[in-house]
Amino acid sequence: MKKTFIATSKVDADSTVSSFYFAFRGNQLLINRIDEQIYVPQYPEAEMPEIRFLRRQNIGYYDGIPCYSLELHESVEPPKNMEFQTLRELFFRIDEDLLQIAGRAYHVVNWDRVHLFCCRC
Repeated sequence: MKKTFIATSKVDADSTVSSFYFAFRGNQLLINRIDEQIYVPQYPEAEMPEIRFLRRQNIGYYDGIPCYSLELHESVEPPKNMEFQTLRELFFRIDEDLLQIAGRAYHVVNWDRVHLFCCRC
């Protein structure tokens, strides 16, 4: 059965529910690497590692799980067992649905960054 993504900016905030965090430092996504397997970080908000971010956007639900995009400060270093990789580096190495959501998250982060006051010419 295929999992579904529902795009919405309205995500019910519950710090005890596990959520996906598509966190970008520039064009690099923060990923969890466990025994050569790559995962998008997924935590209840209360258990999320301390990560300094500039902005957070609600982007929807993946199979009922809340999804957020985060714009990280350029000085952020990855927590233990995590690293940054570009989306291109993740082709065929991560679940295709999550890669598509990561692409959407990147666009939301980028749009929010360049449209703070007006569009960038």
